[in-house]
Amino acid sequence: MLEEKLQLNFAILLSSGLVAVGGATLLARKQTTPAITIAPAIAENAISTYISTLYNFSFHYPAKYEMNEKDVKEGRDTFHTITFVTSLDRQLLALQKGENDVAAPTMTINVFPGAAKNLTLTEWVKTNSHSGFNLSKNKNLGTTTFMGVPAVAYTSDGLLASNNVVFSHKGNIIMASMNYITNQDVIWKDFATLLQSFILR
Repeated sequence: MLEEKLQLNFAILLSSGLVAVGGATLLARKQTTPAITIAPAIAENAISTYISTLYNFSFHYPAKYEMNEKDVKEGRDTFHTITFVTSLDRQLLALQKGENDVAAPTMTINVFPGAAKNLTLTEWVKTNSHSGFNLSKNKNLGTTTFMGVPAVAYTSDGLLASNNVVFSHKGNIIMASMNYITNQDVIWKDFATLLQSFILR
């Protein structure tokens, strides 16, 4: 459970892996968005499964999300990123590419290979720019467990607000994040589905 002495603006329901975060940043989108193609409807409760034999974990996610997976090299860091965005939000991002005031809700799993071998979770979060902790307004970092392993959790603020859970598995640091516009966004429920289904192998 989240330590009582910490005053975080979100609570982690450890038994289910559910992360709920209070507070949000409202973002106004420009009204000049061109027409968007609507993808065929996918059943609201349809679920897809992601399995990584390389990093030894799996999880479920709502099938309405498009998955994009790639390796990224930025500065001294090389990491594997798995991003989930709905078709509509992906189109909005593509149409507004290059503009600085539009973003869309996304779920992301980032894997930093070998990062846990030399740093604790707290050290990594506080020193690695990819954690986004430097964008946290309150700088509260909660220690907890996630799927039976030590974890840290925090909120950060950039173009969108973000809820983050960071843990290590087999020497790798894994960061699960959800970016949202308001705390009424459906992505809250979808991120809970992903976290609740996480299995470390």
